Parts: sequence; C-alpha cells; structure tokens
Amino acid sequence: MKTSSAKLALLAAVACAAMLAGGAVPPAVLAKLADHLPLSFHAMPAKPKAKKAFPLVSEKKRTYTKNLSVNIAGDELVLLAISDDKKVVQLAYPVGARGGDYLTGWFRIEDVLDFSQVKVHPPAEYKAPDGVRCLLYRANGYAKPALVGCMRVEEDAWKLGEKRVRKSSHGRDEYVFKLLCLGMRNYVLGEHHVAARLVFVREDHPFGESENERYYHERIEDLIGEDPYQPGRHWDNSTHPLLVRSGNGGCAAFVTDFAKYLFDARNFNAGEQFNDASEIRAGDVIALEGHFISVIDRYPDGTLYTMDGNCNSAIRRTKRAYSIVDGKLKGGKFRHGWHYLSKPLDAPDAGKHRKKRK
Repeated sequence: MKTSSAKLALLAAVACAAMLAGGAVPPAVLAKLADHLPLSFHAMPAKPKAKKAFPLVSEKKRTYTKNLSVNIAGDELVLLAISDDKKVVQLAYPVGARGGDYLTGWFRIEDVLDFSQVKVHPPAEYKAPDGVRCLLYRANGYAKPALVGCMRVEEDAWKLGEKRVRKSSHGRDEYVFKLLCLGMRNYVLGEHHVAARLVFVREDHPFGESENERYYHERIEDLIGEDPYQPGRHWDNSTHPLLVRSGNGGCAAFVTDFAKYLFDARNFNAGEQFNDASEIRAGDVIALEGHFISVIDRYPDGTLYTMDGNCNSAIRRTKRAYSIVDGKLKGGKFRHGWHYLSKPLDAPDAGKHRKKRK
C-alpha cells in the first residue's frame, strides 16, 4: 500500500509539473476552452517566430495544404472544434486583404495553440479587483504581448496561466499578463458569433483625478511602449481605435485611444475644453485645423512632446513639430483642446529616471 501510494503521489506531482511547465495545451485547460466554443484567439505557435500556419487536407488526412495560410502575427482565429485525440483543431480563419471572409480548416495544434511561453495554472475563476479594467493583448512571439483592446471583466472569466515580461532589458520591473478565457457578448468575426476570447490581460489600477496626476508619467511610459503605437507603424484614415468601439478614424482614432488608455475617457473630447493655446499642458488632446494631436509633455522652453496618428499614414512621436511661442501654438492652427489633468505637471528632463509606483 505504501508503495502504491508513493507511486500515485509521484504521478500526481509529475502531472502537476507538466501542467505548470507549459508546452502543449494541458488537458484541463483544453477542456475549459472546449466549454466556450466558438472561441477566438490569436495564434500561439510552438515556434514563436513562425510567420504562417498552414491548414491540413482534413481532420483524418493530416498533410499540409500549401496554397492557403494563416498570418500568425495578426489574424484573429476562431476555434470551432477539437479532435478526439487532441492533436488537431478546426479553425475559422480570415482570407482577403481586409479579412472579412473566413474559411474553415483543420490545423495541427502545435502550429496555432501552444503554451510554451506561458506558466500554466489549473483553470480557476477570475474576478478583477474592484474598479480595475483589463487591457487585452495577443501573443507576440518572444516579445511583450501586443495590445488589442480593453474591457471591464465582470463574469465568466477563467484564469489559465500567466506570462511575465521585463519592462526593460536592464530593469527588474515586470509586466504581468494573465492568460484568460473571457466570455463574450455581441462579438462577431466574419459569420461566427464568438462565445469567448482567449487573451492575455494586464490589470490597470483604478482611475481618478489623484491617480491620473500621480501616475501620469508612468502610464505614458507604458503607452509609448505598446506595440501598436510605435512610431512609423501604419495608422491611416481608415484605422479605428483599438480600445473603444467608435467610428473615429485616422488622427481622431489615435487621440481617442490616447484619452482612453491614460484616463479611461469615453472619447477624445471628454475632458475639460479650453480655447487658449498658452494653456496647453501634458495629457491634453488638441484639435488643430484639419488634425488632432496628443500632448505627452510640455517643457519649460515651450517645446511640446507630441504623438499623433495618420501622419503620412503612420504613427509619429516628436519634440520638433509643435511649440508654444509667446502664448501661441507654432506648427499648426490651434482651434481648441481638452485637459485631462487638473493642473500642469513638471515636465521630466530627458532621460531622467522616475520613481516607480509601489
């Protein structure tokens, strides 16, 4: 009996270690995903640097069809079914330049869904702390996950694991991304009404006037580090906000995300409106003649550190385009703006290290 008990304990420990180690999707996690089909996700391939995944001829004939492929980096997929042997999955995947049409095919699970980069936990119900919103991310190879949206997580959410990423190569601070299966309502991809999403989430602390002003620069550093907002990234007039459902496009879409990310604002014009260019300060959204910009910082000499979208169909971040001279805006025709901070903040010196929030 002692030997038998010892063997059982050893087997249980091995099974638990295998789950925590990641790799192929553990059975308990796969069962939880199966409870929420159809489920949308961005690919998490066993080879994180893979660019494409190829469908199989069929569930039974598991050879690749090379004339079709999935863009692993950008396409959101829909998990429709899991084979009995748990080795292949049926997916709906987008085709065409805009991805509006979806095809259906079978894929090897290691090509599209693998947990090697995740510390896996047994599935457990997840409840966000009061007042906390979750920023949503997709897998991004070995790099920090890429921002895709945000929401308040209120019910039918399951934590499956987590991924920790250093904020900088030389720092010890980390971003903590929880891998969640989130129940969804009114979420449609192509012709598929999605029941849940598999996403990484990062909890964002409650918003309020004191929090905005206390943590503004820390949150700005987070925003300018997000993958979709890097200078030079494509952002044209047809680009819509990532973080809210809105018809805003181009430069208006970018400042909408700016206000939402930093201040949880419902739109770019939800702040306190002002009409004097001399009042421009950090955190503002500015309406110019024919363009919108966001102000990261204002420096003592009047230089504005700004960020905008749809600048030659791309993201721009600059300290050279705009400044305040003799109380007037230089670089564009000022119409009005919106404050989100109740008072001006001291602009940081270039490269100055800021004390992190505890």
